[in-house]
Formats: sequence, structure tokens, C-alpha cells
Amino acid sequence: MNKQTKKILKRMPKPLVICCCVSLLFLTSCWDRIEIEDRGFVIAIGIDLSESGQYLLTEQIAVPGGQSAQAGQGGAGGGTFLNVVGTGPSIMDIIREASAKTNRAPFYEHIKVILISKDVAKTPKFDDALDFFIRSPEMRRATKIMITEDKASDILKNTQPGATIPGLYIDKITANPYQNERIISPTLIGDINEALYQEKSFMIQHIFTKHETLDIEGAAVFHGNTTHLAGILSPEQTAGLSFLTANAKGGTISGQYHNHEISLLVKNSERKITAVDLSHPQHLKFKLDINIEGNMLETGTSINFIDTSIRSDIQKAFEKSLNKQIQETLQLIQKQYTTDIIGISDYMRIHHWDRWQQIENNWEKNNKYFKDVDIDVNTYIFIRNTGTINRTKKENDSDGRD
Repeated sequence: MNKQTKKILKRMPKPLVICCCVSLLFLTSCWDRIEIEDRGFVIAIGIDLSESGQYLLTEQIAVPGGQSAQAGQGGAGGGTFLNVVGTGPSIMDIIREASAKTNRAPFYEHIKVILISKDVAKTPKFDDALDFFIRSPEMRRATKIMITEDKASDILKNTQPGATIPGLYIDKITANPYQNERIISPTLIGDINEALYQEKSFMIQHIFTKHETLDIEGAAVFHGNTTHLAGILSPEQTAGLSFLTANAKGGTISGQYHNHEISLLVKNSERKITAVDLSHPQHLKFKLDINIEGNMLETGTSINFIDTSIRSDIQKAFEKSLNKQIQETLQLIQKQYTTDIIGISDYMRIHHWDRWQQIENNWEKNNKYFKDVDIDVNTYIFIRNTGTINRTKKENDSDGRD
């Protein structure tokens, strides 16, 4: 200790010096620090049922570059990931044992996706699994949940061209609903937690293997009050739902004009809900106005878009096709599933709170008022752009530009 330091200490009050010395005992740095290269970053989790009916959990861990996967735990992706598999009666039991199966401490705060097989989703184990991940302090609210048609463990082994880690690849392709009306928006753990708290029905993205390629289309629909799987919407039904809820900001609408196939590229969609009759709980009536703007893609025949009557006929052709698709989807989710995933309950809670309090407990359960609601859907399509030409030409016509 030099002279200057001694002078400073003499000038300081003794109680302060004692406090400073005692505080040094508690400055133990990061006592639980683990070097980053020793961490096992869990990218994805797959949940299946074992032959005995227990959980079969697959944890996909990223392997740092230049390090090989531990023998027996991986085997795909050229050593870029390893899949740790375990079985047990609960998710917590399997996760606790996972640390004994790998030389890296599993780290769960960077999980991108959780894949749950349809077999699990049909059982009460689905509710238990959701409860664990919702309560886990290590789980981020932005982690995505998906339902798999195949075994979740098989999907986490499926390496695609240009992708080194299946979990990261799946995370990327979940973000394409704006380009495809057959894909719903990603479902986050936080979204499911909110839906369960409010006992609202909800949807989860659906993933499956098609010709050895991972494909995300359709949607798994769940009852909010029971968490039971109501059913899985086909890609066409999911498209109808996207337009019904005005969540379709992309995708296409097909129709028939003079026996020729025509296509519209959707650029924007809006929806307005109006309560027509709320006088009796069993005879509620609503009107849904859906406005869609888009650009012409294909015509398949000679069309003069300058003629407003022709343009109007084409718009009506699209409206007819879309109405049919929407009605088929609405019939399924209302009459068969009895799941309000189209937002009528949200509208009632916001705009007609007094009435909603009277019917809330009988909306999807007990008397199931939603099942008997009269919903009048009106679609309005506007062709905003016809491309670089105003007239399509026949085979022997000259240029169709104007």
C-alpha cells in the first residue's frame, strides 16, 4: 500500500472503511458461470408418445463449429447438431436426466420451436406439456409451438438442402404466412398462455413431411376451455379461414371466367364485423364484410380490362369462388368444432360488453350459443392492378398494350 492510499484511508470515516472491506467478501464474481463453448444450446424440442404411453422427448442441441457430436447422441447434419432422446412420465424428469447424456450443460433459454406430435395433442398429456413450458422460467414467451402430423423426433432428424440444423430451418419457414394464405401466423407460448387464461379457442401451425420435404400448411384447432384437439384444418380450409379473419396479406384466389381459370394475387384484406341482432342469446346475428384488393396474375383467355363491365364480372367470379371456400370453413369450425377462432367473442367483449357478460359462459360450452349464431358473410373484391397490360390477347392478336 503506497503513501497516497494510506492518506486516503486515514481521511475516510472508519465505518465506511469497514463497510468497504466487508463488501469485498460478497464480490464473488459469476459463481455459476459456464463457458459458452461448454453450454448445450437447445434449439428445438420434440414431444412424442413412447410405446408405453410416456413422454418421448427429443432435445436438439447445436454443436459449435469444429466440435463433433458425442457418440450415440447425434448422427445427422454433419456434426452441426445432436439429438438427445429420453423417455419418462413427465417433461421435468426427462430434462433433468438429459444433462447426463451429453458433455454440454443443456441451456433452454434459446429454444426456437417446440414440436408436439398429433398423438400427444389428442391426449391430456398435451395439457400437461403446455403447462410445463408455460410455467418454466427459462422459456421465452416468443418460443413457437407447432403440431406435427408425423413423429416430432423424425422431423428433427430431417435435414434440408442448405440447412445445417433442422430446428433453425423450421423456425425460418414458420414466418411465411404473408406469402401463403394456407399458413397461419406462428403460434407463440405467450399467445397460448393468454388464450388458456381467457378460455379462448386457439390455433397452432401444422407441420408434416411431404416427399421428404418439410411442409407447413393447415392448422390444428384447440378448444380453449378444455385444451382438447378439435381437429386439423386442411390447407384449403386454412385459406378460407385466413380470408374470413382478414389475416391474408398475400396468397392467391382462383376463380372461373368463361370456363377459364383466373387467378388474383392478394395484396390487402380488411374485415368489419357488425352485430345485426343481439336480442336473444340463441338467435344472435352478425354480418361480416370482407374487402380484398389484389392484382391479376393469370387470365387463361382474352380479356379487355378497360371494359368496366368485364372487370366487374371478373371480380364477381372471384367473390363467388371465395364465398364458397369461406362458407365451407365456417360450417366446419362453427357447427362441427364449435370453436370461435374467427374473433366474434373479441368483438362482443369490446363493443357489447354487457351482452357478452350474459352469454360468455355459454359461448363455446354448455349451451354453445356460438354454434347457432347466424353469420352473414359478404365478400368484396377489387382488382387494383392488371399488370403491364390492360388487355390480354388471343393467340393471333397483336400487342395487347394500351
